[in-house]
Amino acid sequence: MGLTKYSIPLNILIGIILPIIFILLWATFIAPNSPRRGSIFLQIFIELMVFSTCTYLLMFKISIMAGSVYLSVTFLNTIIIHLGNTLS
Repeated sequence: MGLTKYSIPLNILIGIILPIIFILLWATFIAPNSPRRGSIFLQIFIELMVFSTCTYLLMFKISIMAGSVYLSVTFLNTIIIHLGNTLS
């Protein structure tokens, strides 16, 4: 999406650099087997940053309906995962 919807410097940022940054953050601080797994607040902050960026791009570059469905699914999934982790 980022490579075709924006002009030259912004398309490289959104299409290549931003996903690499999100992957590195996720692998370092959120992945279950990461030796440097972050606190629950850091994990929620990173999840919020990643999912809100994806929701924004979906809503304003593809369709509001697709962004709304994505937001609903990721919100419910995040709540279920964090509640499951605290209860077990």
